[in-house]
Amino acid sequence: MRRYLVNATYCIYLSDIGQLYFDKSIYTIQDVVDEVKLERNIEINPSLVKSKKVNLQLKSNLLSNTDINLLQTAKAMDYILVTDDKGLIAIAYHNGVHPLDSPHFIHRLLIENKWTKEKAINTLNQLKSFYNRKYIIEKVIKDIQNWG
Repeated sequence: MRRYLVNATYCIYLSDIGQLYFDKSIYTIQDVVDEVKLERNIEINPSLVKSKKVNLQLKSNLLSNTDINLLQTAKAMDYILVTDDKGLIAIAYHNGVHPLDSPHFIHRLLIENKWTKEKAINTLNQLKSFYNRKYIIEKVIKDIQNWG
C-alpha cells in the first residue's frame, strides 16, 4: 500500500468543500495541522508522522520551513507528497520524491477504490470554482471518465 503525506493546500481545499479525506495511508506532520488551524481556524485530525531530516538539494529559498519538513519527511519515509505548490512539486522531483497535486490524488483515491467515480468527479467539479489551475481538473475529469 502506498502512503501519502499531504500538505496544507490539500487539507484546505478539501475542507473548504467539505470533502477532506484521511485514511490509514494518508498522513501529515504537525506543522501542517498548525498551518491549517492558522489559515482556516479549523482543527483537522489526520494521522501524524514525526518530521524527519535528510539532505535535500534546494536551489531556492522560496520554500517555507513546513514545506522543507514535508519534503524531507516524504523523502526519508518514501511517501508520495500531495501538494499543489508548483515550486514544491519541482523541488520534490529534483530530490527523488514523487509528488501529486490534489486533483491527481483524488483520481488515485478512485483507482485505489477508496472513492467512487461519482464522488471523485463531484469533488473535482466543486474544486473548479477556486482551484488556480482549472486545466488540471479538466484533464483529471476526462481521465476519470475514460478510465475503467
